[in-house]
Amino acid sequence: MGKKEERVHRLMNLNEHGVTDSEVVRALVALGNGERVELDTSRGLAPGLTEADGERFRRLISKAAEDPREFAEEFLPPPLGGRATNAGALKVLSLLKPRLALAVGAGPTASSGGRSATPMRLSLSYFHDYPDVESVLTYGLLLLLDSNREYGKSLSRCHLPSCSKFYLAKPNPKGGPANRYYCKPAHRDEAHNSKQNRKPRRPK
Repeated sequence: MGKKEERVHRLMNLNEHGVTDSEVVRALVALGNGERVELDTSRGLAPGLTEADGERFRRLISKAAEDPREFAEEFLPPPLGGRATNAGALKVLSLLKPRLALAVGAGPTASSGGRSATPMRLSLSYFHDYPDVESVLTYGLLLLLDSNREYGKSLSRCHLPSCSKFYLAKPNPKGGPANRYYCKPAHRDEAHNSKQNRKPRRPK
């Protein structure tokens, strides 16, 4: 049998379109589920992860979903309250200097008294200039720890043994808590049916 083709999750961090925080977290989820993450920049394809780094990130993602406190203690360097032996998080924070982009556009041509009725319009935007895949995914791990965002609370792992994929739990549209046990209704039903089938039947 041929080798299974590896799925690729690509991030685009170009001058006209910076990668968003949500896109970074989704890339983390994709990596946890076995996909290879690539980062396309205005300078070309950024350096990717080594095999060892990929395994390290997957282990941290797993810990973030299953034991957030242990994840924080292991991932954060000592100055931020953790016990990690490396300063990867601090290094990435020092790299993430927003780069501003300025777009200038002319306003409507209608004039009043020989002057433009609408002044020239400016559009300011910024994005983080990630040098490689490791830095963008490290920033994603920091986002999971940000108490002002919902990413860490949403990161879940499907409890169906045949799936076990990571996913971001979405709010229940009917109210109540998000489903942090199964990534889709079909997997919830399959798990419940399996439990029913394992129950010993009472003799008649």
